[in-house]
Amino acid sequence: MKTTFLKPALFTLLLTLFFNNLIAQNNFDASATLQHSSFNFESTALDNLQDEVNLYAFEETKPIDFYEIQDERSVAAILARAMFGFGAGIAFGENETIWCLQAAYYMQLSMFANSALYGALGLVYEGWSYDNFTRSLFDFQLKLLMFSALTRYKEVFLVYGILGAYGFGSEKYNNFNTDITRFTASLILGLNIILTTRLTLAIHTSMFSYQRYNYKPENGNDYNNSFSRFFLNKQNLVALTLLINLSQVQLRN
Repeated sequence: MKTTFLKPALFTLLLTLFFNNLIAQNNFDASATLQHSSFNFESTALDNLQDEVNLYAFEETKPIDFYEIQDERSVAAILARAMFGFGAGIAFGENETIWCLQAAYYMQLSMFANSALYGALGLVYEGWSYDNFTRSLFDFQLKLLMFSALTRYKEVFLVYGILGAYGFGSEKYNNFNTDITRFTASLILGLNIILTTRLTLAIHTSMFSYQRYNYKPENGNDYNNSFSRFFLNKQNLVALTLLINLSQVQLRN
């Protein structure tokens, strides 16, 4: 009786274990297949991504030489080593009109981050006239000027500095001639505006000027006279100058 009962129970247990083992094996195979497919997918995706990166890879670039100008429009700042300038100026007094023609050579003495120091040697012809009075002078000038950038791309510079000059000439009044010599010391203020890589427009005047004259009339004794002029005073020349770059252009960051 016991033996008859144990055989069906044992058979049922073995059958249950067989089916459980079969189901577990199928699940393992399915999981392995899924993992293999996922790995293949990831490998294929990485290969495709690498191909896309290679398609859009950047070409090898050459180092940029910031001192080589490719186009005038790319200039951020023009600071010439040497310049030649010529121009004219005018001023008005009580009755007289004062004018000048000038030329000068500018040489860069020192360079700073946003400014440059220049020395200038110039020649000025100055004329005065009113009624029966005329005066003409040749003036030899020496200037020390600082150019300081006012704008981000350094196309406009504030100019300030000192001027020393020695002049000689003559004046005529009612047919009487007087030889004159003149010493001048001035503080200069102005603007330089960069036009192109070769041309700069300069507008300069004197904030303060001291002049000492020595007169030698045809008849009579020599005598001296001195004058001081300030920025807004009459007889203070305002000069417009065109500067031409004579040297290689420098590009500054």
